[in-house]
Amino acid sequence: MNTTVTAKSMLACIQCQKTFKTKSNLNKHMLTHTSKKPYECDTCNKSYKMKFNLNRYQNIHTQTRSFKCYFCDNKIIVQNLERHLKVHTNEKPYKCDDCLTFYATKYELFSHKKTHLSTELRFKFNCLKCPEKFKTKEALLDTT
Repeated sequence: MNTTVTAKSMLACIQCQKTFKTKSNLNKHMLTHTSKKPYECDTCNKSYKMKFNLNRYQNIHTQTRSFKCYFCDNKIIVQNLERHLKVHTNEKPYKCDDCLTFYATKYELFSHKKTHLSTELRFKFNCLKCPEKFKTKEALLDTT
């Protein structure tokens, strides 16, 4: 396994430099850099990279753990129902403190907040052949 150990005894992914306290967490993370999806749903054959995600997804197939959305008829897991309904109601309870815009989910707010970071923090993947910088490793690899 190709890893880098940082000064604080953290293990760093050589693909994206994300750090982890344990080798187990680093190993799980490394799956995100592959196209392999070894965990397959027995009901519909949908595949996942991590067993945790498969287990969470499989709840949608059980009648007791899922509900049909009354707006769009999608099956929604109980834990996600409230978040899903915001799509239909245009409710946006999450506010950006920097620019006062609102978002429906914490994830949308989290993604948006990255736009307020400095260029050095937002564009952390440098091309070795030119001065160009990229937000993601995938974008950098697309240019080679």
